[in-house]
Amino acid sequence: MNNHLDSTIFFLNNEIDFCRFIHSKINFKNYPQHIYIENTNACNLKCIMCSRNQMSRKIRTMTLNNFVKIINNLIELKIYPRLTITGSGEPLLDRSLIDKIRYAKENHFHVSIISNATLLSEEKTIALIKSGLDRIQFSFDSINKKTYDKIRIPTSENRKSYYESTLRNIELFLLLNNNLTKKVYVSISSVQMDLNRKEAEKFKMFWHERGVDNVYLPEVMVRSGKGGENRVNDKNDNQRNEIKAKCVLPFIIASIMSDGNISICGPTKDELTVGNVLESSIENVWFGKEFTNIRDSILRKDKKYLSSRGIMCHECDVWEYGNSFENYFEFNKLRNEKVIKYILS
Repeated sequence: MNNHLDSTIFFLNNEIDFCRFIHSKINFKNYPQHIYIENTNACNLKCIMCSRNQMSRKIRTMTLNNFVKIINNLIELKIYPRLTITGSGEPLLDRSLIDKIRYAKENHFHVSIISNATLLSEEKTIALIKSGLDRIQFSFDSINKKTYDKIRIPTSENRKSYYESTLRNIELFLLLNNNLTKKVYVSISSVQMDLNRKEAEKFKMFWHERGVDNVYLPEVMVRSGKGGENRVNDKNDNQRNEIKAKCVLPFIIASIMSDGNISICGPTKDELTVGNVLESSIENVWFGKEFTNIRDSILRKDKKYLSSRGIMCHECDVWEYGNSFENYFEFNKLRNEKVIKYILS
């Protein structure tokens, strides 16, 4: 029997219920389909498009005990969302990362991490593969060194570039991974902006030739909220005056930060939180009064209320990429096929 059966059944049942909710807009009862857990918000890069550049909260690493508490909470609720260990930091800076992955895998969760790959070594690669990790996404952005170095800037003044060593790290991971029967699903991402957009086809060809499972080319996005993701030079910076669409992200994704706070729409500044799952529980925060009020305001496109909470949905463009009630079904078939492929691979 496939060891991801719990995750598969949960996803399919939850998706059916959420589709019903999209049609009715009443009786929201869905747990998150996908949970991001920020194991650390420390990072060794200051990438030009990253929301971390506006982060004001304290640097911390989630303890193993707190991670276990979150997983146990999910088990008690009998829900098995996909888990991605990522946030406003580099996961490999966390010395307990492997233990966290192992604990989640022992309890039948589908587990991914997103890493910049700068800190990979042969030892860490082998440990990640042996941990049972299902999927890893490497954030690389460009196969051109000059372009890469303009985007992915080391925090240390003594370090000028991670390009060559990171490229070697990823190629070693692919080599060791491809020699195994049970492989980690490998995705390479390049955030698209003026600096690298013309390189997209070469980027895809380069990595497909090296045997990656997926090449992901997301557009740089402007997230809602105070100190959301940087507006880069190639984005229209005109302030929008109305909410264009009703975002689904606060209805399907939970982002748990390293201190246990759940953020409203991904890793942004700490003002945009609705409760702490370590002090309460995932259920109490997710279905709590504050999050419920915010979701209701999104459905009403209530700019005044949302803006008063620092949630600037009228400036956000994340909804354009299949993340709104209005275009959810347009992107649904491909998205669901990918999710099932990730879970069952």
